[in-house]
Amino acid sequence: MSDHKHHHADKKEKKLVQLLKNRRTQRINLAEDQLARGRELEKEREEKLTKSALGSSRAAEKQKKAGEPAWSAKMQQIRDKNTGRLEMSKERWNRFAGTESGGGRGL
Repeated sequence: MSDHKHHHADKKEKKLVQLLKNRRTQRINLAEDQLARGRELEKEREEKLTKSALGSSRAAEKQKKAGEPAWSAKMQQIRDKNTGRLEMSKERWNRFAGTESGGGRGL
């Protein structure tokens, strides 16, 4: 009879362990779902901002003076890429951070 009680206690303990494991997994999944929703909302906000920036740049294009280009975020990104500003800023940072090729040598 005592062996039966021991087996019954083991069974209850296994059930409890599985229940706790399931709860933990459920909490992790809920947190991941919340993060995914937050990312989706952020993406929607970003799209709205991009759309409004595009609209304002189109409006500026209509009102621009002859020979003066209108400013837009996309055009600025292209200009920075063409002029190498992004690369220069990374290089400047690496010079003092002791990382990548600069390596803190003051180059």
